[in-house]
Amino acid sequence: MSDYVDLPADLKRKNSLVNIRNNDNYSILYCLSAALSNKPKFNRCRKSHYQITMLKAVDVMFPTPLEDVEKLEIQNSLRIHVYEYNGCGLNQVFKSKKKIFKKLVNLLILNKDTTPHYIWISNIKTFVKSTKISWLCKSCLKQFYSMVEYSIHLNECKTNEIEIPAKIHSKKGLFKVDSKENHLQWSITAALYPKFQKNGGKCKNTASYAKKYDKINFPDLAELKIQDAIKLIRDKCRINVNVFIYEKGEIFPFIISNSNHQKFADLLMISNGCEQIFFIVTDLSSLYSERVKTRRKHFVCRRCLDIFLSRDKLSEHEELCRSFKAQKITMADKKELKFTHFRKQVEVPFIVYADFEAILKPTGKENQTHEHIPVSVAYKLYSYIKGETRSTVVYTGLDCPKKFIDDLIGIYDSVKHYFKMN
Repeated sequence: MSDYVDLPADLKRKNSLVNIRNNDNYSILYCLSAALSNKPKFNRCRKSHYQITMLKAVDVMFPTPLEDVEKLEIQNSLRIHVYEYNGCGLNQVFKSKKKIFKKLVNLLILNKDTTPHYIWISNIKTFVKSTKISWLCKSCLKQFYSMVEYSIHLNECKTNEIEIPAKIHSKKGLFKVDSKENHLQWSITAALYPKFQKNGGKCKNTASYAKKYDKINFPDLAELKIQDAIKLIRDKCRINVNVFIYEKGEIFPFIISNSNHQKFADLLMISNGCEQIFFIVTDLSSLYSERVKTRRKHFVCRRCLDIFLSRDKLSEHEELCRSFKAQKITMADKKELKFTHFRKQVEVPFIVYADFEAILKPTGKENQTHEHIPVSVAYKLYSYIKGETRSTVVYTGLDCPKKFIDDLIGIYDSVKHYFKMN
């Protein structure tokens, strides 16, 4: 049994499609192997040229449904996008969320009855452009044949992107590496080994840092939270990474390393809840220049963002501040605080002061070791109304709680007429 499907007539002329002739159900593995190999163009369609045994496919069904594509991504460190052909263009039916992986493979799915067959799209842009006159969204590769629909989608698609505040753009001590993948790793590399252009500015393209990137040998950070990724980089690469976050117009410390590694990188993270981008912090003091009225050089504590005018004062402060976690200092939104609960200043007409005494009886249980048994109670009624203050009353014995409750009911009955008067 084979899942092989021959290309439709209108797709056979597409040079960007590689349809491998297989006589089994492993078409998706042949496509991945073809994408990872460097075979010449003239023999791409031969199944015998690809070694699918090098790929991992644990718990993956064959023929492979769309639900199992994510398993192949994780096991083989790949990003996979799957499209279907509607006769005019492509519709994306599976979009990878593993942006941490470098290699991206685009696949076209054709169904033979209910059996899926996968075809490798070697050049997605060439394929899309050659189908029909249309508008292509570069963010999600969705194709439109109406300019109006394309404009509406473009506005909606941009809402998922991270907007960089104007306040961040104006800061001199920040710059960002233009990388589409592994943005955290590229940012750390640029922070450790900065490259400069002829005009004195920082290099932003990843090609300038490629050799240093490979030298660091970052561990696999797939599916890791930012806290776990930073910890793994610190332990495996011996690099201290300090991360600050931007929230509501302010910058706060988020992850501050306590290790004594010589290499360190300061990063500013901006997030929209799903994705993050990082800025390299070249001068932490410039981020807080508006807080200092003097033009003298100042020094900032990474842990609490307190400002000092000398390095010696900062060193003395860091010895104490290092024993605490990173702090986020916030001030009240109201500039003036006023007392408004005037009712709490009104004197209460009746007050009962009471105190119980109990003995502890062992229970032999782990959760509740002793039982409190009340054996005595004393109370006193106080009032600023003449004649209503009463002397102290004491009850002893196991029935003292019942007597106390009965007296409280009696006190309420005797004083409730004062409340009806007002």
